[in-house]
Amino acid sequence: MSNDDLHSSLSAVVDGPEAGDVSRETTDAFSAFDEGDDSPLAREMIETERRRRELSEADFPHPARTRIFAVTNQKGGVGKTTTSVNVAAALANKGANVLVIDADPQGNASTALGVEHRAGTPSIYDVLLDDVPMARVAQQCPDIPTLWCVPATIDLAGADIEPCLCGAP
Repeated sequence: MSNDDLHSSLSAVVDGPEAGDVSRETTDAFSAFDEGDDSPLAREMIETERRRRELSEADFPHPARTRIFAVTNQKGGVGKTTTSVNVAAALANKGANVLVIDADPQGNASTALGVEHRAGTPSIYDVLLDDVPMARVAQQCPDIPTLWCVPATIDLAGADIEPCLCGAP
């Protein structure tokens, strides 16, 4: 398949049918690509899209009891937040009730999930230092109704030294 053919096929997939050209049949959007194509990238794109579609249509068995996942690593920049947010969204999109606890003062998971996390917003800081019940600070994600987040705020940055400042052990 030439680059021009590949471009035309991708355009047809992305742009969809021409106005007035409506088909009632369900077709594989990648059927225009030749399975024997010598482009490894095109083959991988086709296979990845087919797998994604299969998974999105698959039934999701809900666990009998609550499961807790912790995504941790001392090193920064290894994808902890990205992994957490994407796994949480995937599970919630399949109907699971999911709670993400953002414990990073930068609040990137809170940002990604679209929840408020300005300084002064009830957050994990209040849960840890002021014994506020977690249910009071959890916020529903605006995009996915079964996804909740306990946000982090910049206040959390000083949480590890605050007990020392007030004379607590």
